[in-house]
Amino acid sequence: MYSLLLKDILVQKKQFLYGILLAAIYSFAFSSNNLGGVLTVFVFPYIFVLTAASYEEKNRSEIVLASLPIKRSLLVMEKYVSVFLFAALGAIEYIIVVGIGNLFQLPIKFSTLTIEPVLIFGLAMYYGIYLPLYFKFGYIKTRWVNFVMFFGLFFGVTGLISTINKYGMNFKILNPLITFFKNQSNTAVANELIIMALLIYALSYAISVKIYNSREF
Repeated sequence: MYSLLLKDILVQKKQFLYGILLAAIYSFAFSSNNLGGVLTVFVFPYIFVLTAASYEEKNRSEIVLASLPIKRSLLVMEKYVSVFLFAALGAIEYIIVVGIGNLFQLPIKFSTLTIEPVLIFGLAMYYGIYLPLYFKFGYIKTRWVNFVMFFGLFFGVTGLISTINKYGMNFKILNPLITFFKNQSNTAVANELIIMALLIYALSYAISVKIYNSREF
């Protein structure tokens, strides 16, 4: 798997320069609401997973890999692992940008990067939905699905949070859920989110393996 992960990194080395720029832009644009680091970590996998998939489609390397004596389950696992690898690389690049900004005492208020359980849950949920579609239909047919999901997520989550904050307690269906989380400690909620993320990701992986094993090229 190491070689497969390294392949996805090496074929898009230039993207890391764009990543530095992206982290700098987010640091500046979202300095007031502490979202710069979170957005960088979340957006990195979107860019790198999609770019790696586009290179595979362009070079038809997916067909070559499927014909090699490599278990398809390993090929699937590499994609799932790469999501969090690219998220980690995004975190590193954001830290580099913050370090450079502080070194030169730039007049920018950098947000503190904290890897919240809700971010891990969000990544697991997002790619838990997208990757089975990718393995079923391929890059070309799912790139617009990914695009719609990505922007729908940001606008949808913002709207959902606003609605819950405004009307949440008036929705009877939400009352037990809201009460359940309010009565728990932050540690308990964090652990539950991480466990849910692992379960979602494991289920998604099993579905993707089943789909990919039955797929013909």
